[in-house]
Amino acid sequence: RHRRGMQIVLLLAVAINSAAEYNPPPTILDTDYGSFIDDIFAVGLFLQSTDVLDPRLILTTSEEPEWSANCVSEQIARSDLGFEVPIAIGETLPPYSERGTVCGIPGLIGFALYDTCAASPSKELPPPIPNGVEHAATMLIESNRTDWTYIAIGGQTSLQKLIRDYPEALSKIQNLVVMGGNFCTGFDAYPDVPTPTAETNIGCDMVAANFVLEAAAKANEQGRHFPTIQYVPIVTVNVLSGDDYSLITDAASPTNNNPHYSQAAHATIDFYNAWSTNARANESLLIHKEAMTFDPLTESTPQFDAVAVLVAMDIARGAANSRVAQHEFANGVHFVTNQEAELAQEHPEFFKGKPAPAAYSLWSGYEPSINDKLDAGTPLSGRGRCKSLTPYHYDPSVASPSISSDATRNHLPPAPPVPIQAALGFHSDEAEEDFFHEMALRISGRFALLDAQSCEVTTHPATPTATVGMAASVECDAKGTEQNVSIAPASTSSLSSPTTQSSRSRLAIEECSIMA
Repeated sequence: RHRRGMQIVLLLAVAINSAAEYNPPPTILDTDYGSFIDDIFAVGLFLQSTDVLDPRLILTTSEEPEWSANCVSEQIARSDLGFEVPIAIGETLPPYSERGTVCGIPGLIGFALYDTCAASPSKELPPPIPNGVEHAATMLIESNRTDWTYIAIGGQTSLQKLIRDYPEALSKIQNLVVMGGNFCTGFDAYPDVPTPTAETNIGCDMVAANFVLEAAAKANEQGRHFPTIQYVPIVTVNVLSGDDYSLITDAASPTNNNPHYSQAAHATIDFYNAWSTNARANESLLIHKEAMTFDPLTESTPQFDAVAVLVAMDIARGAANSRVAQHEFANGVHFVTNQEAELAQEHPEFFKGKPAPAAYSLWSGYEPSINDKLDAGTPLSGRGRCKSLTPYHYDPSVASPSISSDATRNHLPPAPPVPIQAALGFHSDEAEEDFFHEMALRISGRFALLDAQSCEVTTHPATPTATVGMAASVECDAKGTEQNVSIAPASTSSLSSPTTQSSRSRLAIEECSIMA
C-alpha cells in the first residue's frame, strides 16, 4: 500500500465493556533465537506490544539455549524500553537422530550471532535465569491469573517438559499459540521450496509437538483444563518491504532530529544486519541462501515467528478471526516422527495408505468445514495461497507406530484428538496488508494509544455512527481528520468465535484525544 503524508496508527485499547479496563494477558515467549532471523523481529514486536500482551518471560529453546538467552538479553538491553523482561534458559533440542528435515543435519542450522552476543554487553545485564522451565512453572503456579498466553516460536521441547513435569501450571494458561506445521499446498514455503514440505520448528522436535497434542487429548478425555491450541502454519508467511519496512529502518536511524527514532527498532535492524553479514560469509549454513536472497537495506526475511506473536495479540483482543483465516481441524493433527517414517510401510492403516516423510504435518483427510469449501472451489484464504490441503493423512483412532518404552501404548486406542485452530492464510489481501502494516508500525515504535476508554466515530459518507472496539487500528493523516480504520470488534470469546469480520471505512473521529 502507498500512503501519503504523516500517518499515526492508533490502537483503541478499550475494554470488552465500557465499565472494565482491558488487562493484557501475562505472556511467555518461547523462542529458538539465534539461528533464524525472524525471532529477532518477533522479539522486537513482543517488546513493543505491551498494550496487548504483558511480557512476563522470554524462554529460549534451541541447540544452544544459553547463547540464545544471552542474545535476547542484549537485544532487550539495546532496545532500552524502560522495563525489563526476565530471560530464562530453556531446554536443549533433542539429539540430531530424533529431529527431522534440515534441523536433523548437524551444523546446518548453526548460530549466526556468536560475535554479536559474545561482545561486551551494551550495559550491565542480569544473567539469564537457569532451569528456565522450572522458573516458568513457578511463575504460572504462583500467579493469580488464569488467562496466560504461551507463544512457542521454536521447537516445543521446553513446552513438553513444562506439561510433563508441572501439569498444575497448565491451569493458568488460556491460549497456546504455536508457529509451526504446514497443511497447505500450492505455494512456496521458502524461496524455491514448494509445498507440501516439512516445517523446521516441528522438525526440531516432532516428538515434543505430538506430546503436546496427546496431552491435550488426554486432558479433554479426563475433563481437565488444557489451553486452547492455535497453530500458525507457514502459509501465513510474508516479508516486510516497501513502505512498511521503511517505517522500521527510518525509526532505526539515529540521525539528528529524527522524530521517529526508536532504540528498539535500531536494535532490531542492528541484529538483522549482524545476522545477515555472518550468514552471508558462511556458505555451510542453511541460512546462507536466505541471507543472500534478502537485503536488510530494503526488506526483511520471510516473517514466520512475528506472525505468531501478532496472531496471539489478535486472540487476546478477542479478534482471533478478524484478519487471519482460522480453520478448525476437528479431528486433530499429527506430525511424523523419524520412528514413524521408518515404520510407515508396516502400518499403512495409520497413514491411510500414503506414508509421509519425517516431520510432515498430517491431518485426518476429512474436515467437513474445510473440505466443503475446497469442493465448492471456495478459497480458504485471500490470494488463494492455500490451494488445497496436503495429501498426507492419519487415522486419529489408530495408535501411532512410534516406538515407546510403554509396551502397552500401542495396544490401547488413543484418546480422541482435540480440535485445533489453524491459520490458513488471511481473509483478504487487505486484511493481510493491515496485519503486516500493524507489525511494522509496532516494531518501529510508531504505534500509539488513544487516551480514551471508547471512541465514537462517524462513518463516511452515509452510516451515522459506529463504536470502535478494542482491536481497531486507526490511521490518522497529518491533521487527524480522516482515517482508515480496520475494525475488529471486541468479543468475550477467544478462538471459538470465528464470526468477527474485518471492514475498512473512511472515518472522521469525534471526541477522541491523542496521548502525546
